[in-house]
Amino acid sequence: MLLKSDKIMKGSITKIIEECWIERNKGNEKYITLEEFRNIHKLIVEYDTKSKEIFIDIVKDIYIKFEDIGQDYKNFIKPINCQGIVLDEDIYAGWGRFNYIYRCKGNRSIWFKDGMIEEYSVYCTIDQNGFQFSLSDLCSLDLFSEEAEEVFSGEFNYDMPIYKLKYVEYTLKRLFYINKAYMKDYYLEYLMDPPDVNILSEFSLKLREEVWDSILELGKRAVDGSDDEKSLFKYCIELMAKVGLDIESRSLIEIFSYIMKSNKNGADITWMIDFLKNVGEKVDENNRKIDENNRKIDENNKEDIIELKPGIGGVNLNLNEIYKRLKKKIKGVSGGQN
Repeated sequence: MLLKSDKIMKGSITKIIEECWIERNKGNEKYITLEEFRNIHKLIVEYDTKSKEIFIDIVKDIYIKFEDIGQDYKNFIKPINCQGIVLDEDIYAGWGRFNYIYRCKGNRSIWFKDGMIEEYSVYCTIDQNGFQFSLSDLCSLDLFSEEAEEVFSGEFNYDMPIYKLKYVEYTLKRLFYINKAYMKDYYLEYLMDPPDVNILSEFSLKLREEVWDSILELGKRAVDGSDDEKSLFKYCIELMAKVGLDIESRSLIEIFSYIMKSNKNGADITWMIDFLKNVGEKVDENNRKIDENNRKIDENNKEDIIELKPGIGGVNLNLNEIYKRLKKKIKGVSGGQN
């Protein structure tokens, strides 16, 4: 395998990504197999058994009158006897303008720890009668049933999330965006997560970090590496952008710095420069400090590679200047060999 294996999922995610690239080169599309998804499920359950930060308590129904607020909350909720992850949801405000304090409906998919994936309709009202929340069964899938074999191997036109699990981009995005479990203190939190607790789990953060480390390590080898390494690196960057994880500024700086310091063989690296320049133009600014990366840049040059501009985090990449310097480096290396 060209990609270094991720550790947190024992190489299963990097393996799927590389197999996607292999199938694309053959003119095919890679789908996640049932065996692969069962393995993903097994590894996540094992991780959560130790960390207790992914699976959360799921409530099927809540009904409480305003005058009962303050009493034991267990009297007003009906929990489901298995923890789960909110896999997907589409909830929107309901009808009845100004007839309610709030009213909403929609769908929610939940991935349970026992291997069941349930699709529910969601209904919630807050009005003069109190707070009411309910999940109503729509359909379900047992990962360890014969039906699961059909879902992962057959062609389905249904738009429900349980039929999308075999699509790599869909499942990767869910794994990269699992929220951290927290202790609920308010009934409304069973409907929506407040911003102060709506944060990514350590699992998703670690998985992102390990996958990106693998891609960047491949990128350094691809600078003057094989055509396969170059092709896979480009594919990985594009795939990560599709799942909402554009390459970060600090990673671009790391690769550019590596190119500037290590390309001593006069290899044709214009492909990498042009590719990363195009990618960099799409990168969102971020709030992370990049002081450590700044030390890699030659601060004595006439024009700074790092530009301080108004914006999120106040940091932009001067990609045109990077591009010019690397072009000069290539010419210098080529000239030295003649």
